[in-house]
Parts: sequence; C-alpha cells; structure tokens
Amino acid sequence: MTRLQHALILCLGLAGCVKTAPPPWHLMALGEGSVAESIEHEWVMAEVQGERNWLQAKGAHERTKLSRDLQSLPDIACGDVMRISPLDLPLSIAHAFGWEDRKDSIVVTWHCFDQGALAALHRQSIEDHPNQATALEREWIRLLQLHHPNSERHEGERLKMGDKITLVLTTVRADAMPMEPETVKLTFHLGDSDQVVDALQPGLNMVRSHSTWSVWATSASAFGQEAHPELGLPAHTPLWFSATVE
Repeated sequence: MTRLQHALILCLGLAGCVKTAPPPWHLMALGEGSVAESIEHEWVMAEVQGERNWLQAKGAHERTKLSRDLQSLPDIACGDVMRISPLDLPLSIAHAFGWEDRKDSIVVTWHCFDQGALAALHRQSIEDHPNQATALEREWIRLLQLHHPNSERHEGERLKMGDKITLVLTTVRADAMPMEPETVKLTFHLGDSDQVVDALQPGLNMVRSHSTWSVWATSASAFGQEAHPELGLPAHTPLWFSATVE
C-alpha cells in the first residue's frame, strides 16, 4: 500500500479529514521505505539532474542525529521525486549533502542502497565509464568507509625483523560477499618480501604481538586492477582485509 493510499483510507475512515500543514516540497513521484530509517544502516544518495549527492555522515552517532533531524519533517521515502529548496531542510541535512549555501529550488530523486546495491551501482558506473574507473573505485571505498571505517590496534611486544609471525587474514568483497576461502593463515618471518598485499603492509610495519587491523583496499593495492574471474572479482573492485596476529 502506498503512502497516498494509506492517507486516503485514514481520511475516509474519519468523520472528516483534519487539515495539516503541507510538506515543504512539491512531490512529483512516490517511493517506498523511509530515508530517515535508511540513514542509519544504508547509503543515502540525492540525485539532482544526474549528479550524485551522497549523504556524508561519519559514525553511528552522526547518522542517528541526522536520522532524528529528518524525522522532524513529513516522511521522505526512498524513490521519492520532489522539488524542494534546501533552505526548507534541517541545516544538518543540508550540510550533510553540501547544500547549506544553495538557495535555489532543486528536483531531487532520493535513493537508498544496501552494500550489495551500492556495489551494483559502482560496477555499472565503472563499466559505463572505464576511463574514470580508478576515480570511481576510490569514491566507492570512501563511501564504504562511512559505515565500515578502517581500524587498527597494536598492543603487546614490538616484533622485530626476522621474528616468526602468523597472521589470520579475512577477505570480504565490496558487495559484502566473502571470498573463498574467507579466512587463511600465513606464517612467515617479519621482513620476508611479498607476504601480504600492499594494503596490509602499513599495519605490518607497526605490528606487535597482539595486533589487529582492517583496511579497505583498492584493487591496485590488492590483487590488481584487472578482473579475476576465479575469485569472482570484476575489474576495479575494492576488497576489505582484516589481519590478526595469532
């Protein structure tokens, strides 16, 4: 049932319809699902004349605040198309999209993406614009880091060159699907060459006896920019690596 149908049923079920203040926009097409709810666990994009404006929210606390601010307005659904002035949005929302100084009205299409849909969007963009593949892959990683930032913790005794080390490595694709095998163990001596992908090397340079770190890696700093069908990896696909000293 659409929001419009729901509103009509409520209205007909009452003795009379109560007038409410109109929303501060002109709704041109209806979507489904709440943008305010999606902010906390998905990626939200406002498309304006073909330009992608991604909601920039770093960390769960900031996402929760933006969600609450958006709930102060009539509900905006994923897929809604509307003409709106950014001045009618809460300042925090306008700022998150970079619209705080924009005074003209704009036609916005609201999109919500889970991690799989985000991957599909960027893979299609890379296929359509191969000359921009490197820049699009970096944008993809930047968006992934908004919900899943890189992390590292190094505790215990500092390991020295020549020390034997065992790393437990986990690899996950950018569409949230695990690699096969998902987890592997590598045992080598610190300082041996070509033991880990380039993206993991900075963490390895700081390694201690109780280290763990994770990082989003571009294809160039992982297995290469070309496609790897045997791994299920199209060209220019980011990967998430996690390393723990055993």
